[in-house]
Amino acid sequence: MAVEGFKTMTGVRVVRLETTQQEKDNIPHLIKFDCGSKALVTMRGGLLCA
Repeated sequence: MAVEGFKTMTGVRVVRLETTQQEKDNIPHLIKFDCGSKALVTMRGGLLCA
């Protein structure tokens, strides 16, 4: 799948958000779901740090 020229692999989702720096700083880098699965949140330019 390709979104605006950014190719993704199976299981990868692309989300576009417009945020302030303070809001971005509060995005967790790891999300844990009730089913036990985990998702790593990354962004272009590097890993988000909580």
